[in-house]
Amino acid sequence: MNINCCEASGPRGLFNFPAYVVMKSKEGLFVNYYVQGRYQLTTPSGKPVTVKQQTTYPEGGTIKLILSLNKDEDFVLSLRIPAWSKKNAVTVNGAPVEGIKAGAYAAVSRKWKNGDMVEITLDMRGRVAYAGDQPKYAAISRGPILLARDESLPGISMGAFVDVKGNDGYIDLIPVAHDVKDNWMQFRFKFAPESYTEAGGAPVTIDLCDYASAGNGPKAGSFISWLPQITDPRKVNQ
Repeated sequence: MNINCCEASGPRGLFNFPAYVVMKSKEGLFVNYYVQGRYQLTTPSGKPVTVKQQTTYPEGGTIKLILSLNKDEDFVLSLRIPAWSKKNAVTVNGAPVEGIKAGAYAAVSRKWKNGDMVEITLDMRGRVAYAGDQPKYAAISRGPILLARDESLPGISMGAFVDVKGNDGYIDLIPVAHDVKDNWMQFRFKFAPESYTEAGGAPVTIDLCDYASAGNGPKAGSFISWLPQITDPRKVNQ
C-alpha cells in the first residue's frame, strides 16, 4: 500500500490521544476528554495521582472521576465542558459545583483526598443544525456524535422532511435496541413527513444511527446526514 503524510497522520493522532485525555500543569490537572480508563500523573508538588474514569460516553452523558492520592493536596481540577453541552451538572462527593459554563473549563479548586469522586453530567439531547436557504437542510447530532439516516434502518424511505426542529432546536431521541451488529448507536425520532394533503401528514418515526456506522450493514446502501427540509406554508409568517 502506498502511504502519504495524510494517511500517516491519522493513526499518529490516535496513538497520541491517550496522553491528552488527562494532563497536568503547575496549577493542577486538566481533564480534556472523557474516556474510560486509568490515567497516572503527578500533582503540582510531584506526588503520584491516578484519575480513574468510569463512563460509557459518548453513548451516555455521565462521567465519574475517582482520584487516588497518597496524600491530601490542594490543586485545581479543570474539567472541559463542550460548547454544545448547554445543560450541565458537576458534583464533588455529591455536592454540586456552581458556575458551570458551556465551552469552558470548570475549575474545581480544593484540597483533594484519596477516593474523592467527581461526577459530570453532560447535555445529551438531540439537537438540530441547519444549512442552506432554499432548499434548506437539517443535521441531527447527539452529544459529539453526528447521526445519519441509513436506508436500511426502520422507517419510511428517505425523502423530504417538514419541521424537524422540535422545541428550541432540540428533538427527542429514543435509544433503540438493534440487531445490526455493525451499528454502534441507533435512535428513533418523530417528525412531520412530506405531504400534499391540506391538513398535512401525520407524524411518523424513523431510525438514525451514528454517522460512523452508516453504510456498514450487510448490504451496500445509501445514507444521508443532511436531511432536506420542505417549507410549510402554514408556518411561513409565524
